[in-house]
Amino acid sequence: MLARTTGSKPVIIFPDGEEKEIKRRGSPSILEGKKVLRKGAEHQAQALVLELMSIHPECGYYESVQMFKPHILVITNVRLDHLAQMGTSKEDIARCLASSIPENGTVFVPQGEFFPVFKEVAERMGSTIIQIPGDSFAE
Repeated sequence: MLARTTGSKPVIIFPDGEEKEIKRRGSPSILEGKKVLRKGAEHQAQALVLELMSIHPECGYYESVQMFKPHILVITNVRLDHLAQMGTSKEDIARCLASSIPENGTVFVPQGEFFPVFKEVAERMGSTIIQIPGDSFAE
């Protein structure tokens, strides 16, 4: 397994557990994911665990559906974050996150008021959606 985390310290975690900080030249870019895919292939990783970086709906679709093509997607929460890019309401943000739902995958989402938003997109994409109790995801 190979993993990538983003946030305050972007890191690639290799199959042997070694961690290597991702050095960025400029702003974060979803194209960083292509390098992670290559690293996964180089290390013959059986699985990739990735945190999506997209904060624009069209980028979420590209990153998830076209670039990574995940079998499993976990949406951990809907919170007011990246308001200028994702929208000013939680429903806008839920719709933005839903743009990452893959074709024919399995999607885990928290129970709650935005389940219908995720369900609608999952059905359109041919994905299975599974609700997880809201307290299962720590914020």
